[in-house]
Amino acid sequence: MLIASIKYSKDKHTTDCQYALSHNKTTITINEDLIKEFHSLRIEFDCDIALIRHHDYKWINSNQPSLSNWYSPKILKLTNGVYIQANTPKGIWQYSPKEKHVLLWHFNVEFSKPLTHYSGHHNAKQIVQSAFLQFKAPLELLMSKKGAVEFSRSKIPFKAIACFTDHCDFDTEENLVLQREFFEKYNIKTTKGFFINDFSNRPNASFQTNAEELMKWKNDGHELAYHSLSQSIKDVEVSFMDFETFNPPTKDIPTWIDHGYQPYNFSLYKKHGRKDDWYEEQLKDKSIAILWNYIDSGTATKGVINQINPEHFTLKKYVKGIKSNTPKIRYAALIKNIMFHFYNSEKYALNYKDIAKG
Repeated sequence: MLIASIKYSKDKHTTDCQYALSHNKTTITINEDLIKEFHSLRIEFDCDIALIRHHDYKWINSNQPSLSNWYSPKILKLTNGVYIQANTPKGIWQYSPKEKHVLLWHFNVEFSKPLTHYSGHHNAKQIVQSAFLQFKAPLELLMSKKGAVEFSRSKIPFKAIACFTDHCDFDTEENLVLQREFFEKYNIKTTKGFFINDFSNRPNASFQTNAEELMKWKNDGHELAYHSLSQSIKDVEVSFMDFETFNPPTKDIPTWIDHGYQPYNFSLYKKHGRKDDWYEEQLKDKSIAILWNYIDSGTATKGVINQINPEHFTLKKYVKGIKSNTPKIRYAALIKNIMFHFYNSEKYALNYKDIAKG
């Protein structure tokens, strides 16, 4: 039988979920109203979970907790030798060794697909859910004793992917060349953020002054992406004029990455009285289809580089990473990170900003 029960679940509250068993799959019919209320499914098997497929395509045993996000494999193996696989990568699988026969399948959990909005004089941060997942087809748990079906997303089949993200705030002509040559040597591709306008409080690279070098990145097979339009902020109305009138350097740059507190950012345009249809028109006019709206969840240092890895961004790890700095730098960095990332209190963050300005 394998499946003992499937229920909608939130905290300790549950209610029955409809599902149908067959010899090689379980079909789950989602009630849209109930999933909006409960956000998760609690799936109980009639035997324990033995192995879970990890995001690096390796098996981990059930003595450790596991979290499989949207683009991670959703495969496990039961102690009776049966493999269980989802028919979709959507949602989040969560497993705890405290309940070895239970799998939680989360949808639309608070902050699981967050967008950042800023409002008020101090640009107070507000986190909102980007969209509600809709179920156009039933969910299915596929069952087999022969194994699971997997498709590799990596260039070297079934190996973990190192994701290089770019921060062009400190780009210069010199380090652009060094990075590009390094990536070419080791056959690494990245999304290369860039500024359009040469307007910065520091000597930044931009397309206005470094177009030839940035086009070499594109010709090497990297994706170019707007990082807003400039490193520093102009007057609000001038900024909006720049946003409305800039010409794409090429026709195939569909990706926009917010930067800082630029007023035309996705996170800020409503604060300045612009409407959704106006913003959509600007994006369509520039052939922009992909938006990166982000918020830093921690500050990188030695041994602390992956913002989505909860084992990296702990206070203990951060303290260890900055221990080689001078006491003055170390204490200042520690206080800032405690305020911004470990308390994660908007009140404390605003207080810190006011003190730092003074």
